[in-house]
Amino acid sequence: MPESTQIIKGINKRWILKSPFDVEEEEVWSAYDFSLYLEKADLRADHIVINPMTRTRFLQECSVIFRDPQFAVRFLINPAPAALEAFSKEIETLATVRDPRIVKIHDYKLEVTEAPAPPEGIRETEEEAAAREKEGYPPFYVMDKIQGKTLDRLAGQERAYEGKIHESLALMKEIGLALVKAHKAGLVHRDLKPRNIFIKDDGIPVVIDFGTCHIINGRRHMLSGGGADSSCFFAPELADMKVPERDICPANDVYSFGKLLYYLVSGGKELPRESHRQGEYDLRKKDPSRPMELMYKIFDRTITGDPSQRVQSVEELLTLIDREMQEGATCVFCGKGTYKPISKRLMTAIWHIEEEPGHRSYEARLLVCDNCGNIQNFCDTHIISDSKLDEMEKDTGGSLRSLDEMGG
Repeated sequence: MPESTQIIKGINKRWILKSPFDVEEEEVWSAYDFSLYLEKADLRADHIVINPMTRTRFLQECSVIFRDPQFAVRFLINPAPAALEAFSKEIETLATVRDPRIVKIHDYKLEVTEAPAPPEGIRETEEEAAAREKEGYPPFYVMDKIQGKTLDRLAGQERAYEGKIHESLALMKEIGLALVKAHKAGLVHRDLKPRNIFIKDDGIPVVIDFGTCHIINGRRHMLSGGGADSSCFFAPELADMKVPERDICPANDVYSFGKLLYYLVSGGKELPRESHRQGEYDLRKKDPSRPMELMYKIFDRTITGDPSQRVQSVEELLTLIDREMQEGATCVFCGKGTYKPISKRLMTAIWHIEEEPGHRSYEARLLVCDNCGNIQNFCDTHIISDSKLDEMEKDTGGSLRSLDEMGG
């Protein structure tokens, strides 16, 4: 394993390690940009002597110049060749994604770096050989050092979101927006779990470890070691089977999204597979409220072993959350009552899109405060088929009108 003051070289820069983050996860180290230090000190890498004494001095000077380390280095433990190849492709994809809720990758190296050979004709002592061997290091990548707490500490150990439905949904919607951005770039996380999400000091979540989970010859391989078992968070179709890359899809992350939401609201309880309606795992026994019933509608559409029964995209899932959670929300006008549906009937405006089958529709769901009568509506946009349109026409007594007819 790496050690403090060690200097490692990526494809872009050199980095000097300071210390591991904690004893449970020794493969993640804080680090300084050593190339930037050399630039500020007006030094060249090929003009400096690297040994334990000079490395210690370099680290001390970096601490003075940069103060706290701004970067984190994650070393990849026991990587399989096929996993490294896939990881390399996903690193390239991540480089194109710009979102404050997705960790930024600054550098990486995918090959194992061997310890340097001793100079020709030089005989080493055992101590010298042992010190030289420490110069080797496994593959790694460099990311921003995030000031905050992991979700397993904040939501698990501290139980900061237990029973807080709206706060939990607000956080998961931020995480969902990050996933939407990644999915549009062709990147599926595959291993969302509490340890892979940081909550920064300003409350913004950051998703890390994209691409560290791969299925190779029927077995799951993690490029980074350590951490709690994630078997209850990843989608069941990814477990113990060979999954072709073409079958990896956003629905894999939708399952994990539901599990993470349950983890927040339950106060850090890890849910075995699809058991959210069973025995001690049924949160409605402790909280039989309307918001919890609506929460269970979300669980049922995400935490299901059959991928075809899930919401198929995180974007659609966020729409579902917005729609369901409007009912039972506190009134924005009086602050006392809660919103109830006026009618199950939908008011819908429709217009045609020539290049797409079916129609584009706006659906407005009307809600009224049970205290002051304030009326709100939630609008959703999606494609509906001609047959569905005919069915909706019947349900509304033929009252649907095209925007063209209304002058829209």
